[in-house]
Amino acid sequence: MAAPLPHGVVLHAIFDSCHSGTIMDLPYETKYDASGAMSWQASRNYGTAGGTVFQLGACSDDQTAADTAALSREAYTGAATYSFIDSIEKYGVNQSYANLLLHMTESLRALGKTSQTKPSGGSAALSMMAPMLGGLAGGAMGMMAGALLGNMVDRGRLSHQLPTLACDKPVDIHQIQLMI
Repeated sequence: MAAPLPHGVVLHAIFDSCHSGTIMDLPYETKYDASGAMSWQASRNYGTAGGTVFQLGACSDDQTAADTAALSREAYTGAATYSFIDSIEKYGVNQSYANLLLHMTESLRALGKTSQTKPSGGSAALSMMAPMLGGLAGGAMGMMAGALLGNMVDRGRLSHQLPTLACDKPVDIHQIQLMI
C-alpha cells in the first residue's frame, strides 16, 4: 500500500489493535527513551515512490491494546482511537506529530489504560482462560488455582499503553505539524 505512493501524497493509517506498532513495515519507527523522549529508529530498508506515510499504532508490537466505553458511553471501542479523537478535539490539527503522541499518551493515562507486554513463549489466551477453567473445575478454590496458573503461564508485565508512530522517512516529528 505504501510503496506506490507518488510524491505529494500523504497517507495516514491508524491501527487500533494489539501488536500494531510496525504493522505497515515502514522503515522508521518512534522509540521512547528512559526519560520519555521520542526519536526515530531505522528498522527496515524500503519506503515509497515519493509520498509520505504516517502510521499510528495503538501500542508496540509486543503489547496489547485496551478498549474503553469513553467514546460512546455505551459500546466499547479502541482506547487509542478514543485518545486520537480526544487529542484532535482538544488541541486541533495544528500540533506536531510528537505532540499528538504526547496528547494521546496523556489521554490513555487519564483513562487508566494499561497494556500487557507479552513475554517470549507462554500463552496469553491460556493465562486468560485459566481462572475460568479453574472455576469450572472446582468452584472458588478452582478459581484461585486457575488464577495462580494464569500467572505462572504468562508472566507478562503491565505498563501504560503507549501509542506508536512509524513513517517512511525520518521527518522531524517535533517540528512538522499534522498533515491532516
